[in-house]
Amino acid sequence: MKEPQIIEFKPSTSVQQQTRSTIDEHLLRVGHVLAELAAAWQVKFGRQFVVEPGFQIYGEPGAFGHFAKWSNQDNRGGPQLFGKIFDIGPGTLEWNGGILIGMTKAVPVVTPRWQLEYEIHY
Repeated sequence: MKEPQIIEFKPSTSVQQQTRSTIDEHLLRVGHVLAELAAAWQVKFGRQFVVEPGFQIYGEPGAFGHFAKWSNQDNRGGPQLFGKIFDIGPGTLEWNGGILIGMTKAVPVVTPRWQLEYEIHY
């Protein structure tokens, strides 16, 4: 379960950047709850295009105070394409997809990734 989620959105003239930090709670076998850090970062170039090129980086260092060594962390990044399908009510149906390259030996070398997202505007 990935809740709560903190989303920070910073638009600029030619580059759109979005940073997400997620705190996960995992229940261990002994009954202790540890908060785990996961982060994602994406940058889009060219709002004037129907399909925007960009890239994303994901990382999961581990539980607070117990971060794994870099070689054991789940860190991936790579090129992505972003697009808008259409507006629905108060929001927009959007998609993105691409390839993530593993930055450590703890994850696969290549991971295909796609996402369909409904973004509510308020």
